[in-house]
Amino acid sequence: MLKAFLTMAKMFTYITEHLYIYLQFIILLFLLGFNYKNQHIRL
Repeated sequence: MLKAFLTMAKMFTYITEHLYIYLQFIILLFLLGFNYKNQHIRL
């Protein structure tokens, strides 16, 4: 029981860490796209 719980916790932390990196990447792309669009409108 404890072993299964530890494995689940390990997997959970692994997934959340990677989701965090993935989210940062998406936010970065979104901001870049937003800035590009704004520059386009200004031109």
